[in-house]
Amino acid sequence: MKTELSIGDLSLRSSLAVSAIRFYETLGIVAPLRNRGGHRRYARADLRRLSFAMIAQRLGFPLAAITEHLTGLRQGRAPDRAGPMKVITDSR
Repeated sequence: MKTELSIGDLSLRSSLAVSAIRFYETLGIVAPLRNRGGHRRYARADLRRLSFAMIAQRLGFPLAAITEHLTGLRQGRAPDRAGPMKVITDSR
């Protein structure tokens, strides 16, 4: 199994359009590394971060609260099981 994902692989696995992934990147939710050719390479944790963001949005949380929570984590880290509760309590 690959440890790094291309933006196309991430798009397929997350069901997000490439443009949506790039949008989340501008917000700081994901931060890919670049290979020698300049291509984006995403960690598996980025897939979990995107999944967390999509679920939280479906539950009605504002993107600003989601972004704040995820950017507060160390880069390359995905939210733990307490992550959704942290967004809920911080949004109130």
